[in-house]
Amino acid sequence: MLTQAQTKSDDDLLHEVREFQSAFRSVLMATVNQDGVPEASYAPYVTDDNGSYYVFVSGLARHTRDFQETGHVSLQFIENEDSAQNLFARRRLTLLCDVSVIPRESPVGEEILDHFMQSFGRFINTLCGLSDFQLFRLNPRCGLYVRGFGQTFRV
Repeated sequence: MLTQAQTKSDDDLLHEVREFQSAFRSVLMATVNQDGVPEASYAPYVTDDNGSYYVFVSGLARHTRDFQETGHVSLQFIENEDSAQNLFARRRLTLLCDVSVIPRESPVGEEILDHFMQSFGRFINTLCGLSDFQLFRLNPRCGLYVRGFGQTFRV
């Protein structure tokens, strides 16, 4: 995500991007496996104060295997079709992220799972009872925010 603003307009853009992203509770994910085969999926997520995203996903899912094989994921937040003025220019934020496993029993893992519980309720306890579920940190390296036609910004 944008972390430092150098001008007033950068501050405004940073605020707009954060406000846009905060309206979502799940994120679209694009991965590829070691053979280069693409996979699209989604997952509910939480964030931390450093701009990292966290997903708690089944080890049986293809995107989980892709995380482990490649260590990368592309995330996308995209404006709902119903609220878009033009379907060809929907607002969207796309982030290229590095992926790392967070052990559930670690202090960070426990803190993030508590955040999941606060965000998504007691259902998280059910998922915690499933041994195949794993916690991943998705750390953004770079991205693009598209506000509309001809309005693309690097973040």
